[in-house]
Amino acid sequence: MSERIPICIIASAPAFGFKTMLGRAVKERFGDRITTISTGNCVRKRLKECPDFRDKYALKVEKGGLVPFEELLPEVEQLYNQARCLNVDGIWLDGVCREVGHAQMLHERGIVLPEHTMFMAINTSIDTCKKRRDFSLTVAKDRTERNDNDSLEERYRLHYEEEPRIIDFLQGIGVSPVIINGNVEKKFLEHRVVMRIRDKVPFPHTVRL
Repeated sequence: MSERIPICIIASAPAFGFKTMLGRAVKERFGDRITTISTGNCVRKRLKECPDFRDKYALKVEKGGLVPFEELLPEVEQLYNQARCLNVDGIWLDGVCREVGHAQMLHERGIVLPEHTMFMAINTSIDTCKKRRDFSLTVAKDRTERNDNDSLEERYRLHYEEEPRIIDFLQGIGVSPVIINGNVEKKFLEHRVVMRIRDKVPFPHTVRL
């Protein structure tokens, strides 16, 4: 198993498409040198393969609700340990830190540690998010359209309440958050994120951007 490798936790408003869009930009720039662990992918995989999980959560997911992180943590931890066994330069974590309790769980399991973790928050106003809601349905065509406004409103509320608490906790353990303005054009946002990752991850070879 490799030594601890850098990880980047990406956070943005829900059902907005930023994490999906930026994940694709990172994949395009760095290829297999950075591996992605996405709770959304974990959920979709289990909905297809696990009848009990599907019976319990399919309707909730269709309405835009969230599967409890405790259900997904064992798989996230397994994927993280698998990634450490591979010859990768970094890990991109998507959807794993929606509440401060999630950050605490990851820290207790040795996944989120100050010496190798970057928490990247895409700072976008809730009004902007609501105006651009359809954007996520454009970039994530494989997702079921989320028509339940109550579920979406709850996810917005959770995000904007929990993000300051997550940042406080991470700063308390020595992780300095990176705040990026999300109210910019797509190409500028992608460039900023890629540059931040390049600065954090000690690639063995020069990365030319």
